[in-house]
Amino acid sequence: MSFEWKAMKDYFGHPKPEDLTIDICRRYTAARRKVKKHDGTIWTELEHLRTVLTWAHSRRLIPFAPAVERSAKPAPKDRWLTRSECEKLIAAADEHHVKLATLLVLATAGRVGAILELTWERVDFDRGIINLRTTGTGPRKGRAAVPMNDVLRAALSAAEKIAPASTPR
Repeated sequence: MSFEWKAMKDYFGHPKPEDLTIDICRRYTAARRKVKKHDGTIWTELEHLRTVLTWAHSRRLIPFAPAVERSAKPAPKDRWLTRSECEKLIAAADEHHVKLATLLVLATAGRVGAILELTWERVDFDRGIINLRTTGTGPRKGRAAVPMNDVLRAALSAAEKIAPASTPR
């Protein structure tokens, strides 16, 4: 959010909440589009502003949460990495742990947080399953148990052999 604020502060840093208008939101949207920012980026920035204002109001830091106008949320992009792009990404990883993390992300479609929280007891070599859940139901956004492919199985097997003894298994 701090990175987003750099773009937003000229529009939203000075007015008091009661002075925040739909017109300011529209001017902000137009300015961001002018510098070729994607509507999804603009939507997220304005959603974060709305969230902060709602939070401040709920804590009685401001008298009310002004309306923040956002354009319709754009449809998700239908874009996947090609096999060649995946191979280049994996080849570019200089360190073993970076290569393994890249393979895990590509093979499981897991979020970075889920990959970083993965422990050996949730890697089931017998069944060929990687359980990204940290609890029975997983975190709020949900996580899956996914099958591992042959490339990932080999990489995980090699990593398990060199994992420090203190690593929980």
